[in-house]
Parts: sequence; structure tokens; C-alpha cells
Amino acid sequence: MHNIKKLALATLFSAISATSVQAIENQKTVCSHGNQTRVIEVVYTEGTETPCEVHYSKEEGMTIPWSANNLAGFCEEKAAAFIDKQENWGWACEAASTAMAEEPVSAPMTEEAVSEEPMTEAPAEVEPVAAAE
Repeated sequence: MHNIKKLALATLFSAISATSVQAIENQKTVCSHGNQTRVIEVVYTEGTETPCEVHYSKEEGMTIPWSANNLAGFCEEKAAAFIDKQENWGWACEAASTAMAEEPVSAPMTEEAVSEEPMTEAPAEVEPVAAAE
């Protein structure tokens, strides 16, 4: 029975180390509303779950509203909640393939974009960078 526990632990550790060697790909979601585009991306700065950053890009530029150094799942949770908010505000969001990850936000700035409804802008709570340890 003791050998079974050792075998189970050895299998568990080898499975963990095998998965930790593989780089994690960034998760990118593109949201659109009319001719406007927003990109919400979870970026794994070292190819592992942490550290990570949530990048929010629009025509005016990119911000990093959330980041985490040690808390696995934090960036994914924040990005998912923000994507839900975008969809509730009327934006159509869909996950993008990693092949699209290098494309910049390309929607032109127009008069219509300048006079966006207040509900389409990121809420004030998104602007400050929140870091999780």
C-alpha cells in the first residue's frame, strides 16, 4: 500500500512538471460595436500562469487594468468578468485565435467613436492597475 502512494505522488509530480514546462498561450478576445473594436487579452509574461496581465486595447491605446504575480486564475477571472460587462453594454465579443494575436486594433477613430455612449466606455474601476500577489 505504501508503494501505491509513492507511485501516485510520483505520477502527480511528473504530470505537474510536464504541464509546467509547456508555455501557456495568451488568451485574446475581440469585442466590436459598430465600427469600433476593443481587445481584451490575458498575457502570460513568462509563458506560465503567473505572472500575468490583462491588456485592454482600443483606438486610443492600451492599458493594463489588472495583473498578478502569484495568484493563478486572477487575470482570467478579471478578463472574463470584463468581457461579460462589454457584452452587457451591447458589444459582440468572441475569442480570437493566436494567429490574430499580432494584429493591432485597426478600427479608425471617427466622430461617432468620440461621442460614445457613457455605457460603452470602461468603468472607472478598470482604469487603476490592480495587482494581486
